[in-house]
Amino acid sequence: MPIRFMKSISRWRETRRRRRPDAFGYRWKDSDEAGGPAYDFVDISATGTQITFTSSDDSLSSAINMGITFPFYGANFSSLKVSTNGWMTFDTTDTLTRLSNSNLPSTSGAKNMIALFWDDLHLRTGNVKYQTDGNRFIVQYTNVEKYSPSGNPLTFQVQFYGNGKIVYAYRTMAGTLNSATIGVQDSTRTIGLPVNYNLDYVHSGLAVQISRTPDWLQVAPSHAVVPPGESFVFDVTFDALERNGGVLDGAVVLRTNIPTQLEERVPAQLTVIGARSRT
Repeated sequence: MPIRFMKSISRWRETRRRRRPDAFGYRWKDSDEAGGPAYDFVDISATGTQITFTSSDDSLSSAINMGITFPFYGANFSSLKVSTNGWMTFDTTDTLTRLSNSNLPSTSGAKNMIALFWDDLHLRTGNVKYQTDGNRFIVQYTNVEKYSPSGNPLTFQVQFYGNGKIVYAYRTMAGTLNSATIGVQDSTRTIGLPVNYNLDYVHSGLAVQISRTPDWLQVAPSHAVVPPGESFVFDVTFDALERNGGVLDGAVVLRTNIPTQLEERVPAQLTVIGARSRT
C-alpha cells in the first residue's frame, strides 16, 4: 500500500521570549526582540493612492480592492475598509468609525479587525494611502495626529502579505502613545490577539509581525504519495534573512496513513548569530 505523507509546521516558540497565541493560532513578535522581524518601512507617500474620506475626523472609507487575496482567521479577503482612527476591517458592511479604543478581543471593535494604532486620530495635517506591491498590500498613515492633544504627527503603515503575514511598521511616533490599541481580532469578536492596550510600547523604528506559522521554516511540497519500498525527499528551508540574533525552535510534523505511526514530529531549530541582515 502506498504511504501517504502530509506535513505541517508546528506552532513555534522563541526561546528568549514567549507569548500565548490566540485561539486561532496567531502570534506576534517585534523588532526589539531576538529573532524578531527587521524594521522595513516601505514609504508609499509619493506613490500610493490617497484614500478619500467624508471627513478628516472619525470617518470610514468605502471598500478598497487590495489587489491580493489575503487569508485571515480561516477566510479569504480581497477588499477592506480603512478608518481615520488607525484601524481597518475586512467586514465591508461596517459603517462605524469607532474612535474609542478597547482591548482585544472586544465587541467594541470591528469584525475581522486590523488594529494598527487604534486611537482617536485626525487627518488635519496628513493622509492615508494604499498601494499593491506584487504579493503585498500596504496601507500607510502619513503625518496624522491625535485628535487631542494635536501636534506630533505620526507616520505608520501595515503590510499585508499573500501568505497571511501581517507587519506593522512605525516610522515616526511621538507624543502621548499610551492610549492606543494594537492587535487583531476575528469576525466573532471573541477571538483576538492583543499586542498592546494603552501602555507605553510603540516607538519610532518598531516593527510588529503577526502570523500563524513561522516564516523562518518552510517545507515543500505539502504532501506526497510514496510507493512501497521507495522514499521521498522534502525540501526544508531555514531563512535567517532580516532576523535578529537568537534561537528559534519549531517542528515539522509528518502525518501518514501507517496505522502504527500516524504522526512523526521532527524537531527543527534555527540559531541566528549577529545582527539582522537584508543581504
